[in-house]
Amino acid sequence: MLKTNALKIRCKKYHRIAFESVYWQWENFQKEGNVSGKIK
Repeated sequence: MLKTNALKIRCKKYHRIAFESVYWQWENFQKEGNVSGKIK
């Protein structure tokens, strides 16, 4: 039980960090018109 709970918490933290980092990068991309234009 303890191991599974620890893994769940760890996964949640990791996904949250990954999502925030990706979202932050996307925000920066949108701020720079050249980069967002290349992606589209």
